[in-house]
Amino acid sequence: MLNIDSNLSSTWNNMGYWPIREPGYPPSTAFASAATCLATKLATAAELKSSDTLLDIGIGCGDQALVYAPLVKKYIGVTSLAEHASLAHDKLEKKEMLDKASVYALDCSSPNERTWPTALLNSVVLDGSVNKIIALDCLYHFSPSRENFLHFASASLEAAYERLRNEDQSGCQVSFVAEDMLLASRPLPIIKMLGLRIICSLSQSPLLNFKTADEYRSMLQDSGFGSSRGWTIEMQDISDRVFPGLADFLDERGSARDGIGRWLRFERFTYFGKVVRWWYEQHVIRAFIISATKRS
Repeated sequence: MLNIDSNLSSTWNNMGYWPIREPGYPPSTAFASAATCLATKLATAAELKSSDTLLDIGIGCGDQALVYAPLVKKYIGVTSLAEHASLAHDKLEKKEMLDKASVYALDCSSPNERTWPTALLNSVVLDGSVNKIIALDCLYHFSPSRENFLHFASASLEAAYERLRNEDQSGCQVSFVAEDMLLASRPLPIIKMLGLRIICSLSQSPLLNFKTADEYRSMLQDSGFGSSRGWTIEMQDISDRVFPGLADFLDERGSARDGIGRWLRFERFTYFGKVVRWWYEQHVIRAFIISATKRS
């Protein structure tokens, strides 16, 4: 329903990176364009190159796979839903990319020998093949938290860094990049915290996943991305380019109550639009691009 005015094969589902619009100018209906733009922002932050092997976490139905796979040597996409993995596989197959890209339906919140195939774990962690990891608009959903995944990511990238260094590759670089939702401040007023608890329950996002920027940075360092090990952490607040544009789009989409809009119950989008606008205007949640990079 979000993509209905876009290409029929489009199934984007992130919050997007929206253009700034002037007051009185109608909101853009190009949801797919904003979602593609956010995916591209993460590719830029990760400095994807044709020699990279990318692990892409939380790929949805595979739209971002079509953005990232052409940029790298090898692409590995993971989503928790088998139906989404099947759609992503079909999209890559139609673009004749299966020679360099593969998709798996696996639990990303805690990758281990019980939840991931041994062969995949070996190719990701033990032999240091994956030197770039991207997580687009998904980590705040991980249950019970995102910390198990962050430990996995740092171990994978440390192994990749050692492999690249042993191969005497000049200018070797490994990167973890995510777009994630952070708590604006702590403590929140009681009424805001109550609202956040309700939203987290409805969206199946653990409340403990919402951390302030300082708490998030400490979590990254505790997970292995510390400066003492050569990692550089950068955090860019992109809230101004995420929430207002998305809220305007949802308001516009929710108002389409005639014809197909009424049949598909587009009015539901106005409720989520109000949540997004509340996040932003009441300074409850902020959207960030977070990167951890290690280079020689």
